[in-house]
Amino acid sequence: MRLIEGDVKRLTLNAADFEDTENLLEAYGTLLVPFGAGRDVKVDAGQFVTHVGYETIDIGTLSFFSRGLLFQIPPPFYNAGVRAAFPLGTRTTFTGFLLNQYNGRSGDTYDDIAPGFQLAQTLSANSSLVLNGLTSREPVISGDGEAATVTGKQLSIIDLIYSNQFSPTTKLAVEALYRTWEDTEAQYGIAGYLTFGQAGGSILGIRGVSEHQPGGAGR
Repeated sequence: MRLIEGDVKRLTLNAADFEDTENLLEAYGTLLVPFGAGRDVKVDAGQFVTHVGYETIDIGTLSFFSRGLLFQIPPPFYNAGVRAAFPLGTRTTFTGFLLNQYNGRSGDTYDDIAPGFQLAQTLSANSSLVLNGLTSREPVISGDGEAATVTGKQLSIIDLIYSNQFSPTTKLAVEALYRTWEDTEAQYGIAGYLTFGQAGGSILGIRGVSEHQPGGAGR
């Protein structure tokens, strides 16, 4: 179990989840199932930080944490459900997800199962390639009051991340992200991250982002 407080809680938890358990970031149990050849299938059930995106709300393990649109709008922040990681080889792991919705733990309207996946490939001792995906029918409310109607529209995202730890103090990561929502213009972007370790344990980070939002907004 992991708890959070401050701006991370205020800016990222959904209102319904915030009222439920104010400070809960992650809480899950793990079961290791023998898979053969000394490998286990790792099954987690509960709530966890999303697998989608290089930038996440897990600022304890990530040097970058921003309110940039590529981080803030297209990907989810956290999920609740079940995930199972299958080792396909010494360098390849496939993880399947069955989540209760695209983002968050509970919904006021309705919940629809959100299947997802992660395919992680170790390219070398220092580099890796990760492909993430997630899809769900999410509610869209039309109208007001008693005349309001709720329609489920398919929301899907795919995300590719390359990272290379060139040295103990220097790391490069590149992310490409594409999201579609039924009847809505696609959102997409690419980002590059370069970090340098400094004396005393501090880190210098440089980030560049190009993104396209609905309505032709890009930067």
